Amino acid sequence: MRLVEFASPTDQIELWKFISDTVWSSINTQAQKQAQQAAQQKRVMKPKKKLASEVKISTPPPPKLLTKPKPAMKKPTTQQKITIQPQE
Repeated sequence: MRLVEFASPTDQIELWKFISDTVWSSINTQAQKQAQQAAQQKRVMKPKKKLASEVKISTPPPPKLLTKPKPAMKKPTTQQKITIQPQE
């Protein structure tokens, strides 16, 4: 399609200017929206400082008590005699 058929050169320039201005203005508004969203996300990401009365101090759980293992064999006392029987 040729623009010469229905528009003069000045009309073609005006049309090109209108299209160019519209494209650049939409790009500008989109950039502004993205900047606003980025600024809003920065504001949301900042945690609020807690007051000293709101801060909960957590204590660690108490350590597990270790029990001594039971000996497999009883140690002989001085009163007991140890007898060894030969195996057949």
